[in-house]
Amino acid sequence: MNSDLTGEALPVEKSAEGLANPTQDPLEMPNICFLGSNVEVGLATAAVVVTGGSTYLGSLATSLAGMLSMIVTVNLSKGAISLSRKKIIVKQ
Repeated sequence: MNSDLTGEALPVEKSAEGLANPTQDPLEMPNICFLGSNVEVGLATAAVVVTGGSTYLGSLATSLAGMLSMIVTVNLSKGAISLSRKKIIVKQ
């Protein structure tokens, strides 16, 4: 199940067969599983292909980390504007 990533409620069938279109979205690939995947029925053997920042989750984390400082800055700016409208002075 990829439910941690996709939010699906029901298990999705996976198989070891090759891909017709290997460039498709990793979340849609029928022969790929991610960290935390569970086998609901049957047996499974998996091979680790990439780790860390090279994984799909790792690349998402890297892109989100780059946006984090921007999000914090925008939220701090909004808070400062809100406080200034209320004529509140914040000292450090």
